[in-house]
Amino acid sequence: LRRVGTETVLPALMQWWAARGAPEELRLLKASTDGRARVAAAVVELNHPEYEQFDDFLEMVIEFGYISLFASAFPEAAFVSLLCNVVEIKSDVYKVARVYQRAPSLRVTDIGVWEAVVKCTVALSIVTNCLIFAFTSKQILFYFWWFYERNEEGKWVMIEGEGRYVVAVGWAIQNILAILALVVWVMVPAVPEWVDVEVRRQEHERLAATRQMRRIASRVKKDQ
Repeated sequence: LRRVGTETVLPALMQWWAARGAPEELRLLKASTDGRARVAAAVVELNHPEYEQFDDFLEMVIEFGYISLFASAFPEAAFVSLLCNVVEIKSDVYKVARVYQRAPSLRVTDIGVWEAVVKCTVALSIVTNCLIFAFTSKQILFYFWWFYERNEEGKWVMIEGEGRYVVAVGWAIQNILAILALVVWVMVPAVPEWVDVEVRRQEHERLAATRQMRRIASRVKKDQ
């Protein structure tokens, strides 16, 4: 809500207030029905700040970190994040279309250094969730209750000498999850097969069209 207010609502209100003091000529151009209205819209957009994607990437990475690093402590975080992202999508659409200048279209192969940050977060989340499971929550008590007993106050406490087994369980689960994550990373391709086939098909058609144009150009040159 804070980001929606600071990134969308507040700038929109500031632009609305600034538009009230715009020159009369500009307001008449915006109200016209011919091509001058597009010129006026471009002039207004020039006064908007440039779009910077760093903050949006940072927001998504931090949100992903909260969800993955502390999933065992708050499993409902993923659902809450889904609802927030639905609102964020609408907010970002308005922000990019109305609040900031039109962003340039750039062709890239990946998301850059953010991909490495996400991968490191996933690897670290295995460790943090296992630590939460084994030491800072009562989840391990539910699954491995024979390591615990009730004290005089009726509270569950770890049996003396069983701590090493709790550490072993946490270590084993951590390694199992790490192996599963590695298997998924190796077996699931980064690019789906149908996407790869479509890219190859387009590349083949482009090369075929290029060869055809060269043959036509060669024939025209010979005729001359």
